[in-house]
Amino acid sequence: MKGRGFAYGAGSIVNAIATLKGASFALPLKTEVTVEFGEDLKEVSGEVEGGGDPFLIEFCVREWIERFGYEGGAFVRSFSEIPQASGLKSSSAVVNATILACMDAFGVEMNALEIARWNAEISLRAGVSITGAFDDAITSLVGGVVLSDNRRREVLKRREVQREVQILIPEGRVESGKVDVERCRAVAPVIEIAFDMAMKERFEEAMLLNGFPYCSALNLSTEPIIQALREGVRGVTLSGTGPSYVAWGEVREWRRFGRVIKSRVNNRGVMKYEDS
Repeated sequence: MKGRGFAYGAGSIVNAIATLKGASFALPLKTEVTVEFGEDLKEVSGEVEGGGDPFLIEFCVREWIERFGYEGGAFVRSFSEIPQASGLKSSSAVVNATILACMDAFGVEMNALEIARWNAEISLRAGVSITGAFDDAITSLVGGVVLSDNRRREVLKRREVQREVQILIPEGRVESGKVDVERCRAVAPVIEIAFDMAMKERFEEAMLLNGFPYCSALNLSTEPIIQALREGVRGVTLSGTGPSYVAWGEVREWRRFGRVIKSRVNNRGVMKYEDS
């Protein structure tokens, strides 16, 4: 049995670590996963195209096998346009794509909400997320801008917006499961205000209010945000736990800080929001 699935990355508007409520927007950067199950295969093995640790895709397939009682093994392979450990929701996309590939192989149907909730459980068990990142998982599936409650794993609002996006990827990696959670939770009073702004669809202001406190809590530079403000871009923030930054608009001088990708908000997603 063979299956294929794909899912998208995302950028932050409000990071959910401090308050367990998050807002993010989908990007067209894609992760693809192929999987082949066989009763003659006695274990689960995986490969990441271009190099990398296959731990997460293998973990997801083992979760599938346990849930559905399959007696056999599998080989799973992934390819991703999303830089790993960069704050662009690569782990959420990988888990989504792997679940979708397994669904394709077995002919199983689940809606977006069911997939995102299972994604959150898998991410917590695998240790790749602090909150389960339900907000990122659902955004990766349905596209657009999505505001979510990670504690209840519910979608609070979804909107489609037309925005050009610029992504800054400095050198280095930040593993989401290894950040100082207490420092992040200390900035909750400011992040609550940021999330309220996002609920009012004042997304650029929410991004800005999200960026400075999280940069401080995570000991990351605020210079890319300040540069964006100097160039008149108001919708700018740290994405996830970094090290990437996202801006709704062009920041010409960002090339001084690292690699720059020009993109856009992806409103299409993998599944229709109504499916959830």
